[in-house]
Amino acid sequence: MKKQSNGLAINGWLVIDKPAGMGSTPVVSQVKAVTQARKAGHAGTLDPFATGILPVALGNATKTMPYIVAAEKAYEFTIAWGIETDSLDCDGAVLSQDNFRPDHRKIQAVLGQFTGEIDQVPPVHSAIKIDGKRAYQRVRQGEKVTIPPRKVHIYALDFVDGTRDQARFLVRCSKGTYVRALGRDLAMALGAKGHLVQLRRLKVGAFDEKAAISLEILAQKVATKSLQDILMPAVSGLAGVAKIDIERGEAACIRSGRALSMLRKVDYARIHGLAQGETVGLVLHGEICALARFEKGLLHPVRVLS
Repeated sequence: MKKQSNGLAINGWLVIDKPAGMGSTPVVSQVKAVTQARKAGHAGTLDPFATGILPVALGNATKTMPYIVAAEKAYEFTIAWGIETDSLDCDGAVLSQDNFRPDHRKIQAVLGQFTGEIDQVPPVHSAIKIDGKRAYQRVRQGEKVTIPPRKVHIYALDFVDGTRDQARFLVRCSKGTYVRALGRDLAMALGAKGHLVQLRRLKVGAFDEKAAISLEILAQKVATKSLQDILMPAVSGLAGVAKIDIERGEAACIRSGRALSMLRKVDYARIHGLAQGETVGLVLHGEICALARFEKGLLHPVRVLS
């Protein structure tokens, strides 16, 4: 790792197991401070009360963040029945409450309404921007906020178990899905009131709990100079992206901003199966050096990683 005037040139991914009570941005700030990395960012915000997988990109890995943000995600969440809050979770103010509790049979019966492509209205307590200002900021200033519904995809939604007062679920969903809003809508479909009391992200794209570490473990690894033991390569964020091996001269061409021609017969095997407009990773000596878009026999540089 090279020392720069504003930090270390560390490139790769850290999969942080975010603790409850801490925002995603403060987690990144702590990672950056502990590792002294020059550049860091996270792929997908988690609410402060939530726990679980928060992929943190360092250095050149930040250029692959859009591919992780867009990836499928998996969560475990628990709804507490009988209380509705303004934020749809346990951090919010109580709006109303009742004594109705849906039984497990009725819960199972409504799950089908929430699989496939659905329209979802995001929570007003969210980071969505409305005319340049975050929705939650407008709410805190006393403004009435209306957010239009958006299309999201629920790949699977399962009832795991529950008591009279709570129910636990597993969900696999697309980018843009608010699990708090899913909990709200489930409660409404059951004629009940409810809010999330637990939310844990289990997976983001290729990153899951097997690779997750706590902030405490991260600090220990840095202190013992063994950060490489837990640092995943930048390519880890591109698990679903096709890869093409290139030569040094081709890498120089891409790094200069020029497109690579794949029209020679010898190149056909390399581009076999690529769709028009598909993004691919260009690999030099086992390392992805750039992302490119394939169009009409040409590979156009999108992002140079190193």
